[in-house]
Amino acid sequence: MKALTLIRFGQSPSPEVSAALAPHIIGKAVALPIPGAILSIFKSNSSIEEVREAIAKTGAMFILSDNTELVLPQPLMDAIKKVFPEAEPAAEEKTLTMDEILDLINQNGIESLTPDQKRQLENL
Repeated sequence: MKALTLIRFGQSPSPEVSAALAPHIIGKAVALPIPGAILSIFKSNSSIEEVREAIAKTGAMFILSDNTELVLPQPLMDAIKKVFPEAEPAAEEKTLTMDEILDLINQNGIESLTPDQKRQLENL
């Protein structure tokens, strides 16, 4: 899962763009007005190319980036951090049992598994 940053040009959110993004957004997302555009940040398991293609079909003018090193004015950064708080350092992933992996899939869907968990599932 990666964080993507979208800048949609225009003064208001576009229902067409929102509908195109919906299948690609995992969990929380933030949309903030900036001069002349809407800044959206969301997490996705989709590739940046898949998201770009979905938005392009709407005819919207946009910039899409997987750059997580944002340099924005502090009020915008504060708003983003409310939605995406600083993550704690990732602990080393433990090996799960088949039952634990199946429980995760039942609770959150298969797309919620990490790449390591998917590999582990394939090897069980």
